[in-house]
Amino acid sequence: MDSETARSDRPALAASLMTAGGAVVVIATFMSWFFLRSGLEEGSIKGADISVGFGVLLIAAIATILGMVHWARAETSSGKVTAILVIVLFAIVGVLSVYAIVAPADALATFAAADVSEQVAVWDTVPEESLRQAILAGDVSVVTEPGLYAIAVGAAVGLFGGIVGLVRARGAHRRVVLASRERPEKQDEAHEHAAAERSA
Repeated sequence: MDSETARSDRPALAASLMTAGGAVVVIATFMSWFFLRSGLEEGSIKGADISVGFGVLLIAAIATILGMVHWARAETSSGKVTAILVIVLFAIVGVLSVYAIVAPADALATFAAADVSEQVAVWDTVPEESLRQAILAGDVSVVTEPGLYAIAVGAAVGLFGGIVGLVRARGAHRRVVLASRERPEKQDEAHEHAAAERSA
């Protein structure tokens, strides 16, 4: 009985982790990701200020919806599909966040120089390529802010939820296959038993 209860709770656990991770990532996109300083000029960049941040927000929203779908469809073949999709989406977000945390200057110069030159007032007149070169040359210092760490945590939670959901979905599929194999055997046994009783 306890094992049955644990199995029935597992889809809820997986879906909760998926949706919670997605919610954390969504919230974190509106937090500060980078802090820039050049001489006396400085400014913060939120995830929502740059196109990559909008992409992360979209991915997190999709993953959150898939988590809700997984809750309802965990026992079906689509439960496996939703879990795999969630794993892929959160893996993408996780890789981007870790890269930005480990190498913030490279990440900002690679993905968001154009957005920064448009969004940060003190560098409105600086061309995209000049800003990228300034960041890579170290003339503009770039430091990670809490939003990126929140993104990484949310991605890790969602990824773990996807893995739990996938394991659960595969187990449910295996049980369905075994049950479908056992049913004809039980029917054959019942027919044989009935035939034996009639002959007796």
